[in-house]
Amino acid sequence: MFKIKSIIVKNSIFSIFQIILSTLCYVVIYYQILHNLGKTELGVWSIITSLPIAISVFGSGVSGCVLRYTPIYSVKNDKESFSGIIFNGLIFNILFGGFLVICGYIFSYKILQLLFNVNTIDLRYVTLFRISLLTFFVNFITSVLLSAIDGLQLIFVRNKIIIFCSIVFCFAAVFLVRILGLKGILLAQFIQSVLLFLCAFVIIKKIDLFDFDFMNYNKSFIKLFLTYGQGFQAISLSILIFDPITKYFLNKYFNLSTVGIYDLVSRAVTQIRVLIVSAVQVITPSVSKSSEENNLDVGGMFAKINRGASLLSFLLFSSLICFSSVLVNYLDKTNGSQYLSILVLLCLSYHCNIIASGAYSILMGLGKLKNIIISHILSSFINIALFYLVGKFLVNEFVVLPISFAIIISSEFLIYKFKKEFNLKNSAINKSDFILKLFSSLSIVLSIMLVWLKFDLYAGILLLIIHCLVLGYLVFKNDFFGAIINKVLNK
Repeated sequence: MFKIKSIIVKNSIFSIFQIILSTLCYVVIYYQILHNLGKTELGVWSIITSLPIAISVFGSGVSGCVLRYTPIYSVKNDKESFSGIIFNGLIFNILFGGFLVICGYIFSYKILQLLFNVNTIDLRYVTLFRISLLTFFVNFITSVLLSAIDGLQLIFVRNKIIIFCSIVFCFAAVFLVRILGLKGILLAQFIQSVLLFLCAFVIIKKIDLFDFDFMNYNKSFIKLFLTYGQGFQAISLSILIFDPITKYFLNKYFNLSTVGIYDLVSRAVTQIRVLIVSAVQVITPSVSKSSEENNLDVGGMFAKINRGASLLSFLLFSSLICFSSVLVNYLDKTNGSQYLSILVLLCLSYHCNIIASGAYSILMGLGKLKNIIISHILSSFINIALFYLVGKFLVNEFVVLPISFAIIISSEFLIYKFKKEFNLKNSAINKSDFILKLFSSLSIVLSIMLVWLKFDLYAGILLLIIHCLVLGYLVFKNDFFGAIINKVLNK
């Protein structure tokens, strides 16, 4: 048990490092695009890459199976099944991914007409879209290898190679964007994806459980991907719809600049969301393994995860909002209320999503996908329905209302169903947790007031300093964060 906890802590720490570094890389990339190409080109890049990036998650139909079963094969030391599921997963994704790329290549012009909601498309966009399709294809294949690494609870190893590839991407993008514009960014992403595939393959090759002698076609694995994997494909389909549809509606009712602003703010919020959720999702292989060994405590695990995710969400989102209130006041005071309104609404919705991440990860580890699928479909349906109903009435400050409502409702649905299934009750709130959350909420309210009432820049800086000092003290006094700090120092 101690060994499992040690691995989870190690995986969580490296997941956080990986997300932080990836975020810094994207900060550099966004700055390069805005500085060298402009806000409109940022919107173009966002729309062109939205569909290939979203389709990449289709790999989770196979990847989800690999992640679910490799811990079980590891417990049984079953080399044949471990090697077989990886090989057949690669074959399945190569064939299916190749089919999607060919379709995307043939119908690229019509797809872009739909995404941009126009009749005539700049042929430059077609070239960019086809490059992004190649990146998708490589990532689609790589997802099988990365899921096998995660299934063995070597998430810290996966994060190390992602960190390395992110740094390469950042340097390549900074160099190529000056020469080739948006094409340079897309080529840098393609280089990153190829490098990630090669690194993941080398790691898998070195794992003792993996044996080339067992890499044979097996109909039982293909059947597994087409039956059990259907649940993951349904999840993937709903994710596929969400982001491109959102950007389609924003471009339809507003313009490419609004898409660029949304993408910029959304990237900041979702990177924090991914940082926290990545630290939570490392439990998925552990849940599969513990379930196989019949020593899983769902209630205890969920309570700890829920507490940590909630505290981190309040801590990081409130700090982001305070910092952003200073940044928009300095860079674009005229449109500061729009930036901050979008930011606050997205932070609120993704806070609910983060709270649901513990239930999501446990259900994934147990292979219980029904309510996860329903929550994803619910999210996409509500998002589309609200945009259709109120999209043309939205003002700039509230362009993300449909998105926020969709995420909140679907997240609350998943939490409710999870607690009902396992007969869990709400845990009592720790006093130190309550004080930290109360102060974070107060900082958010004051940040909103400073921007909406157009206070001086120095008032925002003062609030940010006070926020960091008081929050630092509250974190130091909190027993949850104290335990994490002790574990890190002991490592």
